Amino acid sequence: MRPVVVKIDNHEEARPQSGIELADMMIEVWVEGITRYLAVFQAADADFVGPIRSMRPTDFALQNPWASLFIHSGGQDWIKAIADASTVASLTNHQVLFA
Repeated sequence: MRPVVVKIDNHEEARPQSGIELADMMIEVWVEGITRYLAVFQAADADFVGPIRSMRPTDFALQNPWASLFIHSGGQDWIKAIADASTVASLTNHQVLFA
């Protein structure tokens, strides 16, 4: 089964996050003076995960080995070009319906 990776906010005002306790792995990444999480889900599903944040260039190299599905809130055009060129399947949170 393909893992799902979700970009999660870690700003103090975004806490407490939802659904991350069900993640199989959490990767903390430094982004513009604060950190964000890549929450990796494979063994369990979460009813709600968030808050979801935008993609950054480093996100693709970190998850490329897993052939994951990457959920994020979008990104700048130059980062979208990196996403399009990568082997990582990528969807925004507006394109995803979890039921």
